[in-house]
Amino acid sequence: MENTLCDISALLFWRIPPIVRLLTLGPADEDPLCHLVDPVRLERMRHDLVDGTRLAGLINGPASWHTHLGVEAEPLLAAAPLLAAFTDAPIDLLVAESTERRHSSLVRPRVWTGALPSETLFQPAPGLTVVPPALALQQVTARSSLGRTIALASELCGVFSAYQPPQPLADMLQDLFDEGRLIPYGGWGAAADNNGRLTGLWSRPPLATPAGLVRSAEESGASRGRARLEQAAGLVHPGAASPFEVQAGMLLGLSRRRGGESLGDFQHNRRIALTPNAARVAERHVCSCDLFYRGAVDPKLMGIDVECQSSAHHFGTRSSASDANRATALQLMGIEVVQLTYAQLADPARFKIFSALLAEKLGLPYHEKTDAQLAAQTRLRAEILTDWGRLPLA
Repeated sequence: MENTLCDISALLFWRIPPIVRLLTLGPADEDPLCHLVDPVRLERMRHDLVDGTRLAGLINGPASWHTHLGVEAEPLLAAAPLLAAFTDAPIDLLVAESTERRHSSLVRPRVWTGALPSETLFQPAPGLTVVPPALALQQVTARSSLGRTIALASELCGVFSAYQPPQPLADMLQDLFDEGRLIPYGGWGAAADNNGRLTGLWSRPPLATPAGLVRSAEESGASRGRARLEQAAGLVHPGAASPFEVQAGMLLGLSRRRGGESLGDFQHNRRIALTPNAARVAERHVCSCDLFYRGAVDPKLMGIDVECQSSAHHFGTRSSASDANRATALQLMGIEVVQLTYAQLADPARFKIFSALLAEKLGLPYHEKTDAQLAAQTRLRAEILTDWGRLPLA
C-alpha cells in the first residue's frame, strides 16, 4: 500500500480533468501533447507549477529529506507537477500500520486496516496509485458531517467536477481554450462563461453511483465512516451538473429534520425530447431540466423544472434570449420553468418564499418550521453553502 494516494488527496485527485494529467506528466514529444503545446512552454509551465510549493522544497532540499520519506520519495518527486496541480498541503498516503507512519511537511500517513475495494487502484504515474473515489470518500466521511458527506457523494454521483487549477496551469488551459484546442478529452469538457473565461466547472461521466458507494463501504470491512456513507448514499440524487444544483437539491429535497424542505421527489437533469414545434422554438431537439418534478396542481402540466440560474453553472454560453426560448419550448411540452438564482438560495428568507411557491405548484402544504427544524436548516446551510473547492478540507 506504499505510495497510494487516499483520503482528501485522493478526492482532490479525482477532481482533476484527464487533460491536466496529460499536461503535467505526459511525454512532451508524443501525441497528443506535441500537437497541443510547445515542449519548451510545457516544461516552463511544469516548473512554474511546482516552484514555490512544498514539493519544490522536497526536490531542492537536502538528501536527508528523501531518506526520511523512504520509498515514497522517488514517485512523489517524479509526479511533482501532477501533485502540485491539486494540492500544496500534506499528501495523504495509505499505510497499513501505525509503525509505517513517517510524518513530514509533505506526507500525511493515513492508517487503513480495511480491505481495498475490488476495483484496481488507478495508477497515474509509475510507483504512485490512487484509491477509488468511493473509498476516498469513506475515509473523509469518518471526520465529516452527514450534510457534507451527502454533498461530496452527490458530486461523485453527478456529472461535474469543480476544479480550479493553480495559476500557471490555469493560464495554459485558458490559452488552449482561446485557441480552440481545449477539446473534450477523456470524456471531460470545460465550461466557460459568456465572456469566454473558464469557470472551473467541468463536465464528466459519473465517478460513482449511490449503490456503488454502499457496495464499496461493505467490501471495505472498515467501520470508520461506513454507516454515515451508507446513510448519505441513500439521500443522494444522482446526476447533478454543478455545485449549485447539489446545494439546491439538498436544501429543497432533504427532510425538514435534516435542514431541507422535504420537496425531494425530483430528478437531476431529466432529458426532455422536444416536439417539432418546441424544438423549433428552442433551436435544439432535447432540453435538460436541472431539478425536474413530475406532476403539478395544474392538470395541464406534466411537471415543473426548477432551473438553477447562473452563467457559471451551465456549460456553453447562455443568454436571456436562449433562456426564454428554452422556457417557451418546455412550456409547449407541458413543463413550467421556475427560475432559482443563487442569491435566492443563499438568503433564507427569500428561499422560504421560493420553497412555499414550489410547494404550492406541486399541490403540497407548506407549514412554518419548528425551532428544531430551523436549527437544522442553519446547520445544513453552514455546511454546504461554502467554497466548494475547499469542501473536502473544511
